[in-house]
Amino acid sequence: MMMHTCFMKPSCTLFLAVCLTVQLAYVHTVPHSPIPGRNEMSVGGSLEWNKQNITDIARIKSIVDWLITKIDLNGDQNISFGELKNWIYHVVVTSAKREAMLGWKLIKKANDTVMEWEEYLSSFYGLYNDTVTNEQHAEELWKLLRQDSRRWHAADLDMDNRLQFSEFINFLHPELQTHMRDTVIEDLIEAIDKNGDMLISEWEYMDELLRAHRVPGTHSGIPEPMWVKRQQEQFHEYLDSNKDNFLNRGEVGEWILPKGYDGVNTETEYLFLHLDSDQNGLLTAEEIMEQVTFFANSMATNFGKIMDYYDEL
Repeated sequence: MMMHTCFMKPSCTLFLAVCLTVQLAYVHTVPHSPIPGRNEMSVGGSLEWNKQNITDIARIKSIVDWLITKIDLNGDQNISFGELKNWIYHVVVTSAKREAMLGWKLIKKANDTVMEWEEYLSSFYGLYNDTVTNEQHAEELWKLLRQDSRRWHAADLDMDNRLQFSEFINFLHPELQTHMRDTVIEDLIEAIDKNGDMLISEWEYMDELLRAHRVPGTHSGIPEPMWVKRQQEQFHEYLDSNKDNFLNRGEVGEWILPKGYDGVNTETEYLFLHLDSDQNGLLTAEEIMEQVTFFANSMATNFGKIMDYYDEL
């Protein structure tokens, strides 16, 4: 069966959905924070999980109740900001390692400690030779291969053209490491840039945003959501810092991976903002259970994905 890394690593479209959805949820809720939020797990992904899997609310409540006891490290029946932040970080790291291990086992037939570039190519591109039938498909294949090669070399810190498991994690999740920042930026620009000028116009930005959230264009006759206008304003007010009506490489970087930005801290603030009903700086089990589906669609559960492996945490 033919596979590609979109099976294991977030696509640029999904990654864009992260930046923009968190931006919508957090920036517009907290007026004093002008920097668009982003995090490494996709809110776009959470929407998909929500649609398919939130059917057994009793099971979700049972799992979340169990998770609460894991998050409450000191057992005082309250979850502090630090406890929740530490938990989210644990989920991010554990989920990335788990996903990487699944990918590693798919590619590696033996218990080797390193993965060769040729092994990766064979596993994920080997069958393409028989399936590429036209120029468009060939161009799409070349684009995927170019992106993977760029990520591979960025993850390969010892530059031996092989990846150890820790490097393979970074290959699949480049957003987690600062030394992978440039590859994330280039991948996103390539995904959104339609005319090849390596700049992102407002139209390209909005087109990708609408597609990421499956919103029909204006030609459909369906009224646009209210957030569309807000995003257009965000583009010009906050993202386009030099006011030339385009996002260059540096501006894209500050948009999706701002230097010094802590996505886990932002997500923790966001959860406290919505869950801490008495605003005492602590979360109780009751407060979380009152909005259990909201909590289950957050980074605290890898947007619902850990519901299938919560007992491994």
